[in-house]
Amino acid sequence: MDQTFVLSNICPQNPWLNRNYWSKLESFVRRLISDSYFDEVHTITGPLFLPDEEGWVKYPVIGKNKVAVPTHFYKVIAAQKANDTYLGAFLIPNHEFPEDKPLMDFVVPVRTIEEQSGHRFFPKLTRPNELKLLRSRNKTKSVEKELCTEVECSLVIRKTKNAINRKAKQD
Repeated sequence: MDQTFVLSNICPQNPWLNRNYWSKLESFVRRLISDSYFDEVHTITGPLFLPDEEGWVKYPVIGKNKVAVPTHFYKVIAAQKANDTYLGAFLIPNHEFPEDKPLMDFVVPVRTIEEQSGHRFFPKLTRPNELKLLRSRNKTKSVEKELCTEVECSLVIRKTKNAINRKAKQD
């Protein structure tokens, strides 16, 4: 785990996203293994620079070295239980949005992240039918081995009294 805490493994992230939604997403991933539901959980996380609605890729740069700030971050998960592997992928915008937005709103097919990033995740894994997305609100095609059909993909949103008081003072 120490190898993840190096300067080559960092990327500028919106402070709100880092402290709030992304932190909760990382807690969700930790719960997948700590709840002992899965035997192993592998995650791959990275930045993406995606086009806006008009087709332009626009992003800020920060610091004296002009470090590019990604428009989005992804997290791809492979969770193993016995002889079964479950895949899931999340694409999160690198800006503020309603904190209570359901995690399922950010579920995308692993193939989408592969196409956008140029990487092939878990290449030795056999993927029947390339595992199409099954969203709870889009009852198109039921697919076996989809992470969010095996476990509830949701975040725990907690607001403490201090956080509410800080927010009130800022307004």
